[in-house]
Order: sequence, then structure tokens, then C-alpha cells
Amino acid sequence: MTTRRRTIAASLLLVCGVFLLGVGRSFALYHESMLSRTTAVVVTNLDSTETFVVFACYDASGTLLAETEAVLAGQASNVLFLDELIPKRDGTTWGLALAETEGHVAFGVWIASDDTWQCVENVATALFDPTDAPYTAYWYTANYASTGNRNGGLAVANPWSDPVEAEIEAYDAAGTVVTHTVVDLGGHASGFYNLSGALSAGASLWGAVLVRATAPILLVAEYRDEKSDLIDLDMITQFFYIEE
Repeated sequence: MTTRRRTIAASLLLVCGVFLLGVGRSFALYHESMLSRTTAVVVTNLDSTETFVVFACYDASGTLLAETEAVLAGQASNVLFLDELIPKRDGTTWGLALAETEGHVAFGVWIASDDTWQCVENVATALFDPTDAPYTAYWYTANYASTGNRNGGLAVANPWSDPVEAEIEAYDAAGTVVTHTVVDLGGHASGFYNLSGALSAGASLWGAVLVRATAPILLVAEYRDEKSDLIDLDMITQFFYIEE
């Protein structure tokens, strides 16, 4: 797969002004699209019959950037280069990519810097619909390390149109809270939390991050090397605990 693709396959149809939400299962994905960064989303139809997937890409403020629809034959795959759909902007454009479908699909989210693919994340689990059983809070977790040669951050994305509050706590290996913050996210908005910057200067720490959210979210854990180059990225939509 090349980093750049000047044309999108014919089965990826741009929808102008019309976007069909509420068509079935929802999937929350993360994207970064800018001059030096590319996000490619591979979508695979796991069913034997034709299905379609609708996409919406948002920036960190929750502003809709682009909409499109992919029509896939049974067991077929296609790739969508988000930087070709999203209008060119100065600086970094990043945030939520929301996909909805009535079929059974899987996604591979590839992120590249210049001409080098840095990581890929496979997503096949749909978001939990809070209207099915409206719990009061959802808990998520991720590992972190701030050890000089490893650092990272967290992005929290709200896949819903209603506001969501997320409380973030990081614990060291001994179980001590080392940082705490609360993030208020508007509809489809995202927030980034620099863990290494939030910790004490010069501290070498590692452990777990716990995130308590008032609705199901997308938690993105970024891992970088000593040069701050991205080496891995996890997209987490599976909560480990719920509050009734």
C-alpha cells in the first residue's frame, strides 16, 4: 500500500451534503491528517452479501470535516485515504472518524509519517449504545510509560452528539496517583492529554491510566520514542467496568 493515493476507488462515493447516521452499528476510529501525516482506513465486509458503510470525519473541536460512503461486495475490502477527503489546513487536523453500518465489518487504521507507515490498529468491535442500558459511568484503562526513551499521551474522543465528561487519573507502579484531570468534550469533540508533560519534570514513571467517562468513548493511547516519533497507537472502546 502506498502512502499517497490520488484517486479513491470507485466504490467509495463522496456524499455531498447528505450523511446517513443511525444506520446500525457505530465504530469510533482515530485519524491524523496533515501535510506530513496520513491516515488510511481499510474497511472489510465480513458478510457474504453487499453492505455499505457511512463515514464522518471530525476535527478535535467536533466540527464535521468530510462525509463519505463505501459500498462493499461480500468479503471485499477497500481503502479510504482520509487526507484526500479532509480539506487541507495549516498544522495538524486530528480527531474522530465515525463509521456506521448495518453489516458486519472490520477496520484497519493505518497511520504514516511522510512515506513510512508507523502503526496499524485493527478495530472490529462496535461501540456500546448507551440507550440499550443507560449506565452512569464507563471505565477504561491503558498502560503508559514516561521513562526518557519512552513517552506518550492520551486522546479521548466523544462519538456522540451530546457532551461527555471524562476523568483521567494516572498511577505509578506503586499505585500512587501521579496526575489527575477532568476533560469536558462537546459533541464529536476530542481532547489530547500529554502524560509526560503532566508528570513531574525529570520523573521516570510508568503504570496505568484510568478513565471514567459519563458515556462510551474512544480512548487513544499514543506511544513515542526518545525523538517523539510515534511507535504505536491503541484505539480502545472496550470498557472494563460500568456504574449503574
